[in-house]
Amino acid sequence: EGLSSLRAIPWVFGWTQSRQIIPGWFGFGSALERAYSDDRGGLVDEMYAEWSFFETLVSNVEMALVKTDMEIAQRYVEVLVDPSLHPIFEMIRSEFERTVREVLRVTGQEQLLDRSPVLQRTLNVRAPYIDPLNYLQISLMARQRDDEPVDPLQERALLLTVNGIAAGLKNTG
Repeated sequence: EGLSSLRAIPWVFGWTQSRQIIPGWFGFGSALERAYSDDRGGLVDEMYAEWSFFETLVSNVEMALVKTDMEIAQRYVEVLVDPSLHPIFEMIRSEFERTVREVLRVTGQEQLLDRSPVLQRTLNVRAPYIDPLNYLQISLMARQRDDEPVDPLQERALLLTVNGIAAGLKNTG
């Protein structure tokens, strides 16, 4: 088996659980940055103002960015990923920062979701409940990798963190 055997749903689910949500925003910031650097910023601004499809696309990317948490994602990488692969995460983090910057440029906001204060507050209120589940999940995953045989109670706890994170983020990927 190899990469060709991977299915999209569990792949996206994994990105969501680790709070990276990469398929929702990766590359979008680079595309916007390129458009602005190629003197097409006016066109981007016009599309955002007048084309509901593009405004919805930007809004969806913005939502994915808000649900992304690079500190938590970094902890998954530090604990669970081979150190030789850590530079890939730095590339991901760089694109995340670029995408946030470029979405703010397009929307004219200071912070993500400034135009949706109720949603912004709702997501901010959820974080203190979801974040500990991520840290617990990381710990349980690390322990499960080390334990032979797998403890059924530990496995159950891990599954509960999966369900809790998915419910708290209001999506499964």
